Amino acid sequence: MSDNPAIVGDTLAELIRAELAGCTPTAQRIIANRIKAAIESWIEPGEKPLQSVPPMTDQEAFLFKQERMEFGKYTGQCVCDVPLDYLEWLADASRKTWRQIHGYLNSPRVKQEREAAEAEDPK
Repeated sequence: MSDNPAIVGDTLAELIRAELAGCTPTAQRIIANRIKAAIESWIEPGEKPLQSVPPMTDQEAFLFKQERMEFGKYTGQCVCDVPLDYLEWLADASRKTWRQIHGYLNSPRVKQEREAAEAEDPK
């Protein structure tokens, strides 16, 4: 692999695009957001943060609005039937807590608990 960061980044992006080719647009967005969150920890304080999630295309939005909510107040309802103010609240609340939840799950204490549980009940 090259020492040139731009080439490394482009190569990784191509590998990720190839892996995501068969995924639904929603799955692609979820994976992209997880990758973004992992990379954010590499940015030094004071550096320009990564951009927010890019908007969906019209086709992606059309497909997404037909999906059903998997949790929350509107569980089971199509996204298009959920009030926009609720979706905005959910997006903001998720963004604020997502990093905390992942930090908690990656904490040494929780990792030890997980390892202990797996040792007791190997699958």
